[in-house]
Amino acid sequence: MNSPISVGLLGIGGYAQSHLNTLLSLQEAGVCVLRAIADPFAGRNPEIVAALKALGIAIYDDAQQLCERDDIEAVFIATPISLHAPQGLMALEAGKHVYLEKPPCVTLEEHAQLMAARQASGKVCAVGFQQQTASVVQFAKRELLRGALGKPESISASIRWARDDAYYSRAAWAGKWRIDGQPVFDGPATNALSHVVQASMFLAGETQRDAANVLRVRGSLKKARPIESYDSIYLEAQTTTGTTVRLALIHATDKHDDVLIRCTGEKGSLSLGWTGRAKLQPHDGQMQEYQFPGVPHLTSLMNFLRAVRQPEYSPTTSLENTLAYLQVSNGALQSSIAGQVPNFDEADISKVGSVYTVAGLDEQLAKFAQDENALPVLLSPGEWVEASNISPKLIV
Repeated sequence: MNSPISVGLLGIGGYAQSHLNTLLSLQEAGVCVLRAIADPFAGRNPEIVAALKALGIAIYDDAQQLCERDDIEAVFIATPISLHAPQGLMALEAGKHVYLEKPPCVTLEEHAQLMAARQASGKVCAVGFQQQTASVVQFAKRELLRGALGKPESISASIRWARDDAYYSRAAWAGKWRIDGQPVFDGPATNALSHVVQASMFLAGETQRDAANVLRVRGSLKKARPIESYDSIYLEAQTTTGTTVRLALIHATDKHDDVLIRCTGEKGSLSLGWTGRAKLQPHDGQMQEYQFPGVPHLTSLMNFLRAVRQPEYSPTTSLENTLAYLQVSNGALQSSIAGQVPNFDEADISKVGSVYTVAGLDEQLAKFAQDENALPVLLSPGEWVEASNISPKLIV
C-alpha cells in the first residue's frame, strides 16, 4: 500500500482556499499529508492560519523555504498568474512534482522554460485545467475519436460571463498586461474561461490524451471596461487534423451563460457543458443525452497525485498538453494588434450597474451560439498568424 504523498501549497487566499480544502479532505482520506503552506499575505486570513498551525502545518512567507524542505514531494501552486512560471521553475528545480493552477504561464517563452525544467528534473508537472479531466469532456473526446460525428469539422463556444467592478478590483493584477515586470495577460480566454480554450483544443487533438497541433491562429481582443488588458475576445485556430476551433468569450456583458461547447462533423453534432450534460445528435438518428457526475477539481488533483505515485502514468493535464492553449491565446493577441485597435467604439459602450456592455455584442454572441458561421462582427478577427510565427514573448 502506498504511503500518503507529502505536499506543500503555495497560496492561501482566493482560489487557493479550494486547493486547501481539497488537500485537507484528501489528507483525512489518507491520500496525502499537507506539510506546509507559503504565502506572504497569510496574515490576512488569521483564522485559517490558526487552524492550520493547530494541525501542525508550517506557514512560510517565502515559497523558497517551502520548496527547500526535503520532506515535501509535491507542490501545488495556486498563486497569482504572474507567479506561476517563476514559482513553477523554483519548485521543479528543487526536485518537486508540481501542480500549477491554470493558466500554467503566460507566454510561449515561459512554457519552454517550464518544459526544460520539467524534463531536466524528471518530475511530474500537471496544470489545473480541471475540466479536461471531467467525465463529460473525456466522453466527448472518445466519441469524436471513434467517429461518432464522422470527420470532426469544428469545435466552437460562445459564452457571456459578466464580470463587475468588484471582480476587477479584487487584485492589483486584474485586467492588466503585466505587474511588477511579469506578464499577466488577464482576460476571459486567459483566466476565467481559459478552461474553455484548453478543453476545446483538447477535443480537437488526435489522441485521447493529446491536445491539437495548431497550424495558424487569428483573433480579436477588445475592451469596454477602462482596463489595460481585454474583456472580450474572438479566437479561431486551424489544426493539423482539419478541425477548426472558434471561440467567442466576453466579460463585457450583464449576462451569464452556461458553458456549452459544440462539436460538429460530417455525420452529426455533439454538445457538452460544465454541468456534466452531453447531447449527441447524429444526422441519421435520434438525439442521445448523457449526464455525468463528478467534481472536476477533485478529479484533477487525484489525477496528478496518481501520476506522482505511478511513474508510468501521465497526468491528463500535463504541462506538455497545454502548448496549444498558449499558442492560440498569444496568436489571437498578435493577430488582433496587427489587424485593428483593440477597443470598442466609445459610443457603443454603456455601464449597467457595475458591469460594462457594448451595443449589439450580446446579440451577436447569442447568434453565434446558434450558428457558428455567424461570427461576431464586433469581434472581427485580424490576419492569420502561422504557429511558427507566434511571438514567444507578450507583445504588448
